[in-house]
Amino acid sequence: MLCDIRDALQYMRFGASEEELIELSEVLKAELIVVEILSFSDNVVDFAAKGKQKKRKCTKGYNCGGSCITRKKNCRKALKGEAKNAAEWLRMQLHGKGGTGASGEGKAKKANEAKAKKDNSSKGLMKSGEDFLENSERKAIDDYFEAQKTLDSRKNKINNVREQLYREYGAELVKSGGGETEGVKKTREKLDAKTKELDRLDDDLTSKRKKAEEAMENARQRVIKNRGISEKELNDYVNSLNIDKKVLNDNPKIREQIKEYVAMTGFKSKRMKGLDITSDRAHAEAHKNSGIVNTGRSQTEKAKKETLFHEMSHFYEAEKPEMRKAANEWRDRKAKDYSGGDLKKEKLSDLTGNKNYKDEEVAYRDSYVSPYVGKTYEGNLESGLAALKGKESHPAYNNTVKRLEESSQYTEVVSMGVERFANRESMLDLYEKDKKHFDLILGMLSR
Repeated sequence: MLCDIRDALQYMRFGASEEELIELSEVLKAELIVVEILSFSDNVVDFAAKGKQKKRKCTKGYNCGGSCITRKKNCRKALKGEAKNAAEWLRMQLHGKGGTGASGEGKAKKANEAKAKKDNSSKGLMKSGEDFLENSERKAIDDYFEAQKTLDSRKNKINNVREQLYREYGAELVKSGGGETEGVKKTREKLDAKTKELDRLDDDLTSKRKKAEEAMENARQRVIKNRGISEKELNDYVNSLNIDKKVLNDNPKIREQIKEYVAMTGFKSKRMKGLDITSDRAHAEAHKNSGIVNTGRSQTEKAKKETLFHEMSHFYEAEKPEMRKAANEWRDRKAKDYSGGDLKKEKLSDLTGNKNYKDEEVAYRDSYVSPYVGKTYEGNLESGLAALKGKESHPAYNNTVKRLEESSQYTEVVSMGVERFANRESMLDLYEKDKKHFDLILGMLSR
């Protein structure tokens, strides 16, 4: 083996080719020895290179610390995409750029990230969503909620003191006959000081909320940037949709909002054919051949955009079975945790107090951001099959049953979550009320 080591040093000293180095590693049958030899022999190579004419271009493929690129400066940093030394260069030749050791750690990290991205379970998506927020963004959000707790606590104490001061102030005024006595003046000054303290707390909270909302918007824009969908692609998709004039009159910004949705989700529905207003209550016909989104009639501009994002997300869930599966998983687990193991359906009209919901609209009870998140469409299959009874010979029967089976697995988890990503304020609201739901949706969007 010592003879092999001497041979290796001689090879290095007299400039062995890359192919010869790799062949040598096979002879030694021990990569560790080769790595140690090359780490040591970097100095030998540099020594042998002295006195030669300086080159203007690096041909080694690794950082040697020499000055072949410039006569005045030594190379101190590894070139982009290259090795730090000859030993690492050999590892890269043997194992690819992931290699082992330090470069292998980078490969392992990328492998773990890739594995996490492939994990489309609800827990895997939640982990991706949690990891997507940068530390500075999470800090800004946490600072806001911490300030909110502090404000609520201190406000109660300050208001109690103010009530006492008001009583004292009234007593001083009565005592002085309405005049400006020293006692009246001091009590009023104390009241003013407490009022200013409340104003400072409110200003601090407002400032922190603004930063938290900016953090949300940064995360949202990063999702859009990572998608990298061109303006032409977005315009082509919007132009492919049949948008009724009633919709355009009701919401003049809807074309831009559709583009924003696609840019954020990366999803261009193959089923969705157009948008119309056919009733006041919005809905999506994702399970029908019509492929229509009824945008309904929302009152505010904010509500119009959130409604659009909500209904388009029904197509997203319909055409992405892995996301639909994760949504069902998340909803059911949450409901089971809440109830202690049972999945009991209740009428939405009872859960919400809104009698406009039909009797067949049911949901699982839980502490969702809204009871509507727990809605289940399992009844679609049963009622649909009943309506198809006697039509088994129809050519479209099998395809219709397939769509009914699919629609029975639809949820409101994705729609109710993605609608909150229509703006920074609603994102922050979802994060505050149900962080796990927020993480799940961000995990889906960051895929």
